[in-house]
Amino acid sequence: MTSIETDALEVSEQKLAKPLDAAMLKKSNLHQMRLAEEMFTRNHPGVQIDHDKHNEIMTDWGMSGYSEKWREIINDPGFNKHPRIRGDFDKVTLDDLDYFRLKGELPEE
Repeated sequence: MTSIETDALEVSEQKLAKPLDAAMLKKSNLHQMRLAEEMFTRNHPGVQIDHDKHNEIMTDWGMSGYSEKWREIINDPGFNKHPRIRGDFDKVTLDDLDYFRLKGELPEE
């Protein structure tokens, strides 16, 4: 992982209300990277993602505010109680993040 990728993920995790253990932090970071790639391909159709693109992808993720919204979602009291998500990072979708950015809450389902 490059320094920019690491910085973007560390900033995203810095202000967590409850510290994550190492395994949960790794799971959170990996899912953020998957979502960042999904966001990038949505915003840049046809662009091939290779190792050299990861800095650009993670920079876009951080600059667009998604890493901040990710942190807000996993700190949201409804995160663990949400009927679909139930505290599982892998169940948060890019659509969930977009909804949270607009409404300030997770979608009902």
